[in-house]
Amino acid sequence: MTVFILEKYKRVAMSFKYLGSMIIVLILMSFGYFVWPPTLNIIRYGLHIVDTETPLYWFIFVNIIRAILSMYIVYKYAIIAKKVEETTKKKIQWFLVGIIIVILALIINIIGGVIESIIIEIIALITIDIGSLAILKGFLL
Repeated sequence: MTVFILEKYKRVAMSFKYLGSMIIVLILMSFGYFVWPPTLNIIRYGLHIVDTETPLYWFIFVNIIRAILSMYIVYKYAIIAKKVEETTKKKIQWFLVGIIIVILALIINIIGGVIESIIIEIIALITIDIGSLAILKGFLL
């Protein structure tokens, strides 16, 4: 929504056209978790590892949608960054770096989920944390 607000102003971005499309994406991405809820992997839980299992195709679908939305955000913010003054440009650059790291983490997460490697999924979560810190630094500048 921040892309729409920066690009179209708050009044337009909060209209049904833009807000409704984001609500539809949210419902679509959440719907499968009610139909195919993640389940606890009892074998790994017995080894003191909390690991959930999601149907593979749903897991891949949701993560690809997240990656595509993140790439769209990177594209839009890169365009916006060209039009702003230097201090705001630094903030947007840190935000872009953070989002790119998060996209990388989503790809690592997909790989870890497909090959069922908890270590790779943990690396993905750490990478998401690193990307989130870069985004936070951009907001705190």
